[in-house]
Amino acid sequence: MNRLPSNSQRVVKPGVKKRRPPLACAQCYQRKLKCGRELPACSRCSKAGNADECTYRGDKGRNTSVDGLFDDGPPGGANDVAASSHTKGSSIETLDNQEFDMTHLEGQGNSTKFYGYSYPLNLYQQFTDLRPYIVKIKTQYPSINTLRDEIYAPFNDKRRHQILQHDALENSLRELIPTKPIMDVMVQTYVDRYEITHRVLHIPTFIIKYDAHWVDPLCTPVCFLVQMLLVAATAASCHHQVCIDVFSQKTTHDHIIKWVEAAEAWVNSHSYQPPRSWDVLAIHCLLLIAKRANFIKEGSFWTSTGTLVR
Repeated sequence: MNRLPSNSQRVVKPGVKKRRPPLACAQCYQRKLKCGRELPACSRCSKAGNADECTYRGDKGRNTSVDGLFDDGPPGGANDVAASSHTKGSSIETLDNQEFDMTHLEGQGNSTKFYGYSYPLNLYQQFTDLRPYIVKIKTQYPSINTLRDEIYAPFNDKRRHQILQHDALENSLRELIPTKPIMDVMVQTYVDRYEITHRVLHIPTFIIKYDAHWVDPLCTPVCFLVQMLLVAATAASCHHQVCIDVFSQKTTHDHIIKWVEAAEAWVNSHSYQPPRSWDVLAIHCLLLIAKRANFIKEGSFWTSTGTLVR
């Protein structure tokens, strides 16, 4: 065959063509296996027992072998030492900044509140001369403190009123707890007839708290008092003949309604936030069971159940 003319031949540019870096470690690349590229060693090399020999090509900036991660001294020169020290310094500075940001977090119970730089009290941290200036102004004009008290008085009164309501509700819950002989019967009935179906409570933990309540009733948490009332209200549907209070003319159903209403009042006082613990979630479930067992507010039962599920 005749050769093509020289002017039609492809001209190859001088220089070495850069190869694409392999998407596998050196061991998997030689064996032509698919590599997961995990660090510090891929899964294939780890399973084969060659984790120490697992290295990656084309990545000089990081130590990917196991030996490189645990070496005491870097193999490079002074530039590598300076780069590593700069990296460590920047990482320490980042941790310090994160710790400084954590000072704006305030936790109470299981909820956390973040105070950003727009919060007035955090202005002191941004302007060092602001605090001495405010102290100086307050010293010159004492009426500022009086004006502040007048502005915040309605808010403080509202919060104080909420605290008083909470304390009154807690006291009423303690007063509604039946005597120990009656509660023993109610708890046993609930465990035998209802807990085997619904599985709401962890019975060993409940019994421990129940026994501790009769040792020192004032130290019992409010949420457990609510659980006790709802357990009694549920089990009382099977004991209409039990005399709850010999000095009262109220029937057993009247006491049940009062227990359920007190428990529901406590639940509604925390309705602005979802259940944040297993105890509170158990109270919501026990409230639904107590209402259904005693035919209380049957029309809204499924609505309340759907709200709890959502």
